[in-house]
Amino acid sequence: MKFMNNKGSTLLIVLIVFSILTMLGTTLYTIAVNNYKVENVNEELKKNLYLAEAGVEEAYSLIVKTIYEAINEGNKEASKVIKNIDLSDMKNDYITEDNSINFNKLMENQEIVFKSVYKSYLNENLIKNLENEANYNLIEKDHHMITTDYDNSENIIKVTSVYTKENIKKKVTVSYKLLEPMYNQIYYYESNVVKVPKDTLISKVLCTEKNLINNSKQLEINGDSHIRKNFLVGSYDHSPVKEVIINGNVIVQRDMKMNSKKNKNITLNGTIHSENFIINENSNIEIHELYTKDDLEIYGNKSIVNIFRYFGYTDGREATKSSESSSINIQSEDLGKENGTSLNIIDEMRILGTAFIEKTGDTKYKDWQYQTGESITINENYLIYTDIYSELQDLYYKDYPPFVFVEGDLNKGKFKPHDKAYHFSNNYDKFKGLTLGGRNINIPEDNITTLGVTMDDGNIKEPVGDIDLSKEKLSKEVEKLNGELKQGIINRLDINSNKNNNFSVSEDGEIFCITDKDIYISGYDNYLDRENFINGKNNLKGLIVTSGKVIFSGDVNFTGIIIAGDDIVMTDNSIIKLKYDKDYLLSLLGKNLTIIKDLFKEEPEEYIPTLIYENLGIKNNNVNIDKFIELESWESN
Repeated sequence: MKFMNNKGSTLLIVLIVFSILTMLGTTLYTIAVNNYKVENVNEELKKNLYLAEAGVEEAYSLIVKTIYEAINEGNKEASKVIKNIDLSDMKNDYITEDNSINFNKLMENQEIVFKSVYKSYLNENLIKNLENEANYNLIEKDHHMITTDYDNSENIIKVTSVYTKENIKKKVTVSYKLLEPMYNQIYYYESNVVKVPKDTLISKVLCTEKNLINNSKQLEINGDSHIRKNFLVGSYDHSPVKEVIINGNVIVQRDMKMNSKKNKNITLNGTIHSENFIINENSNIEIHELYTKDDLEIYGNKSIVNIFRYFGYTDGREATKSSESSSINIQSEDLGKENGTSLNIIDEMRILGTAFIEKTGDTKYKDWQYQTGESITINENYLIYTDIYSELQDLYYKDYPPFVFVEGDLNKGKFKPHDKAYHFSNNYDKFKGLTLGGRNINIPEDNITTLGVTMDDGNIKEPVGDIDLSKEKLSKEVEKLNGELKQGIINRLDINSNKNNNFSVSEDGEIFCITDKDIYISGYDNYLDRENFINGKNNLKGLIVTSGKVIFSGDVNFTGIIIAGDDIVMTDNSIIKLKYDKDYLLSLLGKNLTIIKDLFKEEPEEYIPTLIYENLGIKNNNVNIDKFIELESWESN
């Protein structure tokens, strides 16, 4: 048998196999590497896509945030509509005939306001918020680019988010339709009504048991006042009073006196009642309506007095002294002269008495009073009643030292006031040195009643009108004016048991003080060291009740009620403004109802239902913003 040598072929086979395995390994390696690279690219593609989508998601959050802010701004402005409603104004557009709130009208107007503000806010802020890089929290902001396009006519916002890294760019574009929210708030109405005692005291801005003494440079009172003694406009001749304005009724149970002789303007736009109304020189006075129990007296020169309606209401037909007969008494030397004192009564005049000539306090003669026939009397006209001219026959006279006055007719008997009135009118031309006031006295042609003679534009007017009828009507009016307070003020209150001695003013300028001390209210700092000082430098409001005095100084503006058992004094050169605000005061009294009820000694017959708390508002109404955003389209590449 013959054997062959195979060593060479074996080596060849090994080499071939090795080569094949090498090629196969290289191929597998290449495939593996390529697979890795593909997987890596896919991973980057996914990552970039996710990050591009994240940009869109953040943009969506900003859209939600901006819509939320727009809704809040719209709500805020719309709510102002409700805050501006005056619930006490029955003519308000939102108050119905039955005094309820017209919520349909309210919401209709609020809807208009809301939509306007909402749309305006979106237009101004949506794109600005979306394109502000600081609003985004993306990790790699350098690789992001977000662009927007807002079609505000169609309410469509398009957001494009592009993320680029490792030369791989992914873009996501989303469009949203923004739906307009409706203004749909939930309302609430709250109130609290209490019963405040109805008393004439709490219907006045000012009440005093004694005098109102005003030496202020300027005094303005808006509201009614009751003064149990005198109202002095200037307590001395050179008082610095320049102006007094009163818009309200003033009841003075004794005299109202214009004592200051300096130039002053007095405007009384209400009904004034006093025993005597006394005017000194340099007074420019206008009065809406004046009642005097006794006289209107004008002294001194350079006074202009205009009264729309004057009533001297005390019937003098059976009078035995001057306080029992009303009249107008003018003692001005410049009456009838150019630019001299003048009296104009414009619309209505009733004078139920005649003037008296008096002699009192003379140690040489006994005191006496003589009734004349003049409802308007002028200085020196008393001479017509004397026996200076003897040609007047059939008259008899009586001594009133140092004068002798006519007392009656020998045939007809003793003169009554109306007889003396005709004695005046029939014999005036026989007496020299008398005056009718020229053109400086003017009275109405109609609406007039007088017991005696009067003067008008330089002429004598004889008695006119029905005294009994006028007396009946005026008595009722006077009774109504005087009211309950004619019997007293402080005696109606229990101050000692209810005093709080509170002189502190709250942050909003409110004072609630009941005390038995004198009170100093000042716009200056000069009383700061006083225990009973009330700071009036800023606007002041509230209730002040004292059995003592109230003294004002400086510039004070007060809204409320002042009740004093002693004088109320406005000091020199101050500027004082007092105002009565019924709604505010009833609310204040209602909030302090327990004290107010105890303050009055007697149980009131009536109460005033008073609203002390009222609130119309909007409850919190959470809104789901997502429902106002609809997805229109989504694209990625």
